Amino acid sequence: MDALQQSILRFLFVVHHAPQALGTEELARTLDVPDARTLYRWQDAFADDLIYFPSVSFRALGLEHWHLFVDDPSTEWENFAYAIAGEWVTNRPGQRTLYLHCLAPISHRAAFRQLLDDRKDYSDLRAIRTDDGWQVMRDLCDAASELEAIPTLALHEAPLVWDVVERFPLLIPVIFENVEQHHSLPELWRRICQRLGERVWTYLPPGVSRLPNNGKAYVKDAYVLLNNTQLFRQNIVRYRPLETLGTPMFLHVHSADLKGIIAAFGKRASTLDVYPITDTEVLLRVTATHATLQYVMSSVSDLPRITDWCMVDVLHPKRVTVRFAYELLFDPTTTEWVFPHDLFKQFRSGA
Repeated sequence: MDALQQSILRFLFVVHHAPQALGTEELARTLDVPDARTLYRWQDAFADDLIYFPSVSFRALGLEHWHLFVDDPSTEWENFAYAIAGEWVTNRPGQRTLYLHCLAPISHRAAFRQLLDDRKDYSDLRAIRTDDGWQVMRDLCDAASELEAIPTLALHEAPLVWDVVERFPLLIPVIFENVEQHHSLPELWRRICQRLGERVWTYLPPGVSRLPNNGKAYVKDAYVLLNNTQLFRQNIVRYRPLETLGTPMFLHVHSADLKGIIAAFGKRASTLDVYPITDTEVLLRVTATHATLQYVMSSVSDLPRITDWCMVDVLHPKRVTVRFAYELLFDPTTTEWVFPHDLFKQFRSGA
């Protein structure tokens, strides 16, 4: 199957710009995309190379983003309970660096920061804290297409929606079994049940009928809440064949005109993820050619200052597999984030 055929690229663009979080069947019924059978066939053919999932306002859930770059990491870093995504990266020959995208409760910031500081005796660790990010994607079927909108970069305090979590704690498993992965609604329920066992019922409101064989109904309810409470931000697309069109890399960029920098990258890049740090500072993950980089540097009036960079090692023989351990970090009975001190005691010591 041609991974870069126009029908697939158009589908990615439509899904990325969808105004709501939708399951595969709902996508096929409500958007201008191929039928559900074709979507399932593409998913089977490309497996983990084709991922799209709903991104939410994590700040509204009391979480903040941490981007960790760990040189020569021990294997236990790949089991770090806060990580939602990971990649091998490098910025010089022979250097082995693990990038981890993590989420940690804002209320636990001091304890989380101390956890990282304690590990610096064992690993060369760089940590960047950011606001909720955005993915920017133009229409890859049209070489002349322009970005429809550039995300607002101003740091903001997202309104908390914790009352929704208190009413329906299953939101947390639905979000985190889906982040950086793609599953149908029935598969989401199966994964949640396998993860939690009988504890799964503590994530549902009291008095709700137990439907172990039709739990996708609960997942549908969670999707409705994502959309109606404005937790949903956008669908994030991860399509590995696009990375053959350029070099994926992380850039720590400083500029008084961040919006102009992002627009310049977005006009040429295959994909662009944007994580605001301050009003003049941003972390970018961009897939671009060397020609794109030259274009950006020569076309913007305010030449950006890049203080750190690294390329994603797409040829690394081992993919990084991580997951946010919500079953350890969230208590559905109190609907609070918890810091599992006993779990991290050994990790903190580097043992």
